[in-house]
Amino acid sequence: MAAGITETDKVVTTGAETWHGLDVRSDHHMTAQEAFEIALDWEVEKVPVLAQVNGHSDEIPGYAATIRSDTREVLGVVKAKYQIFQNSVIRDFMDALVDAGAAVQTAGSLFGGRFVWMLAKISESNIILPKDGGTIVPYLLVGSSHDGTKALTARNTPVRVECKNTVDMAFRGTKAAYVIKHTSMADPAKRIVEAQEALGFSYKYYEAFTEAATKMAASKLSAKALDEFVVSLFPSQRGEDEETATRVLNRRNDVLALAKNAANLDAVRGTKWAAYNAVAEFADHGITYRQTATATREDNRAASILDGSASALKGRALDLLLN
Repeated sequence: MAAGITETDKVVTTGAETWHGLDVRSDHHMTAQEAFEIALDWEVEKVPVLAQVNGHSDEIPGYAATIRSDTREVLGVVKAKYQIFQNSVIRDFMDALVDAGAAVQTAGSLFGGRFVWMLAKISESNIILPKDGGTIVPYLLVGSSHDGTKALTARNTPVRVECKNTVDMAFRGTKAAYVIKHTSMADPAKRIVEAQEALGFSYKYYEAFTEAATKMAASKLSAKALDEFVVSLFPSQRGEDEETATRVLNRRNDVLALAKNAANLDAVRGTKWAAYNAVAEFADHGITYRQTATATREDNRAASILDGSASALKGRALDLLLN
């Protein structure tokens, strides 16, 4: 398995080649329906989980298995109350949340269909920050899992072009993400209107994003304040062992080095925006992830950036810099 793509997965993309050349190419930005038909046109079933006991098959109460309908591969074992959100729900959410049809740039599945997503650019215009703060491309990501590990999530996902960093930020009064748990009994189709209101058609979010980024780009941060920021971001823990203390110190030094030396931050060096982007670059590219039985290091990195520790680290950085 390379990049999480198995022989039963499909990924479709537009623009520059991605996914190690393992994707299907599209020569135009796709509608959600087009992307769905190419990469996600299959369903998931929920079936009882059986145990062999004394030569008999007994159903295990309270649990079920999710199975991909076309390959019959078991995707996960979930609680019986788990609600399947079919891939068509992702298509419908994307269509509803992006004005005048989604300009989908990539969509597909990973790990045999355990994780599925669509990513669309939500505006023809990019965000150009003042003071040479960089160019931001506004995206919306809609994703879910079929193995019980992730909720159905629609997330605003801004990317800074100069360094390909995801600079996702959350603001009071403006949601960066809308989440529906698979244990919810509500029909996802009935939640679309609520999601539209929560995400504010994404425009409210990107207005708040631009305001916050502009403010940080204009806010000076002294060398002393930068040092204090990274110490607060990676605090020492009472009773920590030598290995943990070394890892904390290394992370502080890595972020400091990026804030002080990264070439893509020359124009905003010494500002809060530079400090935030240093954290974003460290979170996206500087952390080392372990390889597991089911995922490569890069697969785990992608999952962390999407909705894991990397995303949480950026959130803590933003709180420290804006408060």
